[in-house]
Amino acid sequence: MALSYANVVARDSKEATQKNDTWTPVGEHDLITGSFNGEPELRISSGFKEKLCVSWQRTLVVRVLGLNISFLTFCNKIRNLWRPTRAMEIMALGHECFLIKLVMMLITSEHLQKARG
Repeated sequence: MALSYANVVARDSKEATQKNDTWTPVGEHDLITGSFNGEPELRISSGFKEKLCVSWQRTLVVRVLGLNISFLTFCNKIRNLWRPTRAMEIMALGHECFLIKLVMMLITSEHLQKARG
């Protein structure tokens, strides 16, 4: 079942509350702001850092070297190479870089081998 944006925000469906990458409120001691040598400083608790890193376990940044490739061409090429069985989100970051987020699937060494060609 696909979740709507409203369900995720409202957190009113069972699947929305069980997803690992839904936003959780920041606790009082998770973020501490201050300054160090006149520069702004932000300290993050180790527990909160782990929460931030969870969604990056399914994310890959790809840079296409030497080619000026369109977003649509890149999407088609990646889908043909990897043949994903689950949903995959792709975002153009600019400067020939793309962000690929695999939903409910970790990036494996097999994916990296296929990406290298």
